[in-house]
Amino acid sequence: MAEDILREMGGHAASQQRLIHDFQGGMPQTVQATDPSGVVQVTLDAEGLPASFEVDEGWARSLHPTAFGPAVAAAFAAATKQRLTAWASLLEKVDLPTSEVDEQPVAAQAFQPPSRPEVPVHPREVGELLRELLEITADLEALTEPQVRQATGSAASGMLTLTLGSDGALSCSADQAWASDKTGSELTSALNTALAAARSELVNAANASPADRAARLLNEAAAFLRGD
Repeated sequence: MAEDILREMGGHAASQQRLIHDFQGGMPQTVQATDPSGVVQVTLDAEGLPASFEVDEGWARSLHPTAFGPAVAAAFAAATKQRLTAWASLLEKVDLPTSEVDEQPVAAQAFQPPSRPEVPVHPREVGELLRELLEITADLEALTEPQVRQATGSAASGMLTLTLGSDGALSCSADQAWASDKTGSELTSALNTALAAARSELVNAANASPADRAARLLNEAAAFLRGD
């Protein structure tokens, strides 16, 4: 009985994973954009997260130091808009089965926490695994309600901070006096240092969520069914 339930749950999970894989295969792996001044360039990865920033060496000729943080956010917003446009275009071309379509708005799906590499799992006794699956799926609200997480990274002893949100928000602040005499290369380095810290914190926050716990349990169930 327990094994039948696990097989049914595993089948649904595998079907959804195939659908997501096929859909994401049509999305651009990276997206690049700049702020309106052309000073700050951001590259988004396949999951919609900023992967890197680059600041033009002549940035101070186009931006006042107080406008640097907003320019970082503007570059990210421009790249996200490009990604959403590509997403919408792909949706028009793909005929998805109604039962498989996620009703969550496209904008809310456009930004996902970075994926973690799969690690080998060692299935437990089937009864124990099933009990934990039933326990976590009993609270459907915790699994289905959007959970907005924020992660902040900093550089240069806090002179520059970058905040990422799991809802697709990004903000940046830089001390005016500190930024005013920095080269583009120095600002690029500081931005990417803060970005790496924020991305790491966002992953840790995602790992602790009920939805992520459920995903790990389904992965363990799939390993059990495969006989790993």
